[in-house]
Amino acid sequence: MGLEKTDLDYENYVTGLKESIETYTIENPKAVGHTSLFINNPGSPSTSPTIFIVFPQAYDIDMGGNEGLILNLFLKASQHKTLFRTIMVNNDASRIPSAYLNPYLNPEHSYFIGGRGDGEWEIVNLLSSIGTGRKILRKIIETAEKKTLIDGVQSYLVKPIN
Repeated sequence: MGLEKTDLDYENYVTGLKESIETYTIENPKAVGHTSLFINNPGSPSTSPTIFIVFPQAYDIDMGGNEGLILNLFLKASQHKTLFRTIMVNNDASRIPSAYLNPYLNPEHSYFIGGRGDGEWEIVNLLSSIGTGRKILRKIIETAEKKTLIDGVQSYLVKPIN
């Protein structure tokens, strides 16, 4: 699940995927890599404009009898209601309950300031259980913002060493 390479500009894979919203890779501001993803949802209603961008890649994971976890890490505009998470698409697309790990970290470790003075970014750490057996997973971005930024998206499969 994203372990084959470390690509700090993963947002390039979702640019322009959804016609009802505008998504662009931009060079400034950015946190890591060469670009960040700017999401503009100009036609959204002013109340609950939650949008979903589904990444095109699907991941077929077989955990066997072992419990599996997905760790999603990303940077977002500070205070924005934006999430990068994993969904299961075995039968229907369904969200996986996630634990927001930031309250358990040192508060100083929840923010990142880009090297070029690109402002403060909030670091988000989400841990999700995918259970046992075979799972088909996809990554999504959810936001309740009309305009937002996201960068440095990373996902890791965490499983026991047996």
